Amino acid sequence: MHIAPRDTLEGMFADLWARLLGVDAVSVHDSFFDIGGHSLLAARLVDEIEREIGITVPLTALFVDDTIAGLARSIREGQLASNVVVVPLHERGSRLPLVYLHGDYFGGGFHSQALARWLGPDQPVYVVHPHGVAGGPIPATIEAMAAERLQALRELRPHGPYVIGGHCNGAYVAFELARRLIAEGEAVPAVIIVDAAAPNAAIDPVSDDPVATATLAAALGIPPPTDRVSDLGYRLFNAMRGYRGHSEDVHLAIVRSGEPAESANDRKWSALASSVERHIVPGDHITLVLSANGERFAAVIRGVIDRAMAREGRRTEA
Repeated sequence: MHIAPRDTLEGMFADLWARLLGVDAVSVHDSFFDIGGHSLLAARLVDEIEREIGITVPLTALFVDDTIAGLARSIREGQLASNVVVVPLHERGSRLPLVYLHGDYFGGGFHSQALARWLGPDQPVYVVHPHGVAGGPIPATIEAMAAERLQALRELRPHGPYVIGGHCNGAYVAFELARRLIAEGEAVPAVIIVDAAAPNAAIDPVSDDPVATATLAAALGIPPPTDRVSDLGYRLFNAMRGYRGHSEDVHLAIVRSGEPAESANDRKWSALASSVERHIVPGDHITLVLSANGERFAAVIRGVIDRAMAREGRRTEA
């Protein structure tokens, strides 16, 4: 049912939504992403809101509620949720919870919402934003990032078992987060690594020379820090570059994009775990998690969780 804007703020948002999405009219309860929005348009949306209204809206606010009514209410109540770093989806589901570190510091990780839908309402998902997306200081190391995200996760879901997964830089924090949970006595029956080079595998050797760091970053296509996004990318690059990883008694599921079909670095990931399974999903580093391939990606993830639940059941019975 179409509901027209009910005040000036909702009216301004409705005009902006319609212009960006190329539609005639928007209901205040329409989901931005259900009616054609995507991560790049979301980034443009928050920029336009700041430029036209003078309100800074973090991408994480759209992740919590991407409707005109919800965003307007958050602004009126002074609760834009800029500090929300772990977002529960399908929290009441009956399966082992998936803690997913999307790693998308540029676009806000909105593909995670589609992933949760494809996984089904019985699958609890806790989406974890990378440092910097919601503002605040950015730790210098993967270990420090994992320690902070561990605290935030514990506040929402104090105890496991958990299945931990991460894409790109999020895979590094996911692996370290899993190690810390295991060290604290929690069960982590699977860690899912999505299209991430093994720690230090692709970017050896580590050097403290800033010129060498800049040269290597440029060679890998990482731009020098000139704005908020490039500065965040550079900081994450340095943190990933310094992370060595440590072996852990954990089952690892390595999910690779189809372009290239496989990575020689997988054996270095394998050396860090007690057992490994591997999967290939069509697409490249970005598109393997998006709509064209997203259902296939979700099916792989659900299968990993199925097998994790079976292992956890056997462990509990023993």
